[in-house]
Amino acid sequence: MCRIFSCRNGAAEEMPSLWQGLACSCPLLARKETAVVAFTGSGGKTTWIYRLAEELCRQGKRVAVATTTHMYEPPPELLADDAETMKSLLEGRGFAVIGQRDGRGKITYGGDALFTACRALADVVLVEADGSRQQPLKCFGPHEPVIPPDADCIVHVAGLSALGRPLDEICFRWEQSRWERRQAVTDEVFAAVVRSCLAYLRRSWTVPVIPVFNQADEEAARLRGQDLLRRLDEPIGLMTFFDKEEREGIRCISL
Repeated sequence: MCRIFSCRNGAAEEMPSLWQGLACSCPLLARKETAVVAFTGSGGKTTWIYRLAEELCRQGKRVAVATTTHMYEPPPELLADDAETMKSLLEGRGFAVIGQRDGRGKITYGGDALFTACRALADVVLVEADGSRQQPLKCFGPHEPVIPPDADCIVHVAGLSALGRPLDEICFRWEQSRWERRQAVTDEVFAAVVRSCLAYLRRSWTVPVIPVFNQADEEAARLRGQDLLRRLDEPIGLMTFFDKEEREGIRCISL
């Protein structure tokens, strides 16, 4: 079971679905013939992508998942590395993962031509546009993230499980921050790391950027997440959590 809360000006409201939560934060998505959503950050990107894909497929949408960096290789029956396979999967299953195998258990960007074809055939394209080595928090490196040029919005994810733990243990590319490696992740540190990422995204791209605090499993975590959004001066944000089975990602997706 997943739950999503839309936070506006400090007040949280539970939403009936992930897509409705996103559309509440970015109304443009509901009006797009084909929506392209790029995911950055850490602490739940892949889970978000596959759970959202599953939800949209149940609604009859044709959904493509892609990466501009790397993501774990899906089962072979879901992977399209050419336009013909992608078309067959989208028209048959209503779902495809687009990319090229790297020979190490991951896939990489499938190329501009394949992405353009995917954009023309799918109703929604969900793009993993950043890497985090499965850490709950991250700082951007020099060439991160890799946002597709036609993205309609950017979802930036951060995991609340980072709070209270040493920065170097839970923050990918922590050395890009201004903190010492063993600095405990206080609310101030968490907010500073997320704020720097949001500021960079908004300087570099003109599309809406939606902050998401994931791993808000308990009421105390959700209240703390609301507090952090206020600290960041973010009038709109989302909080989510997923149970253990949902966090297994593509391995348990039922399409």
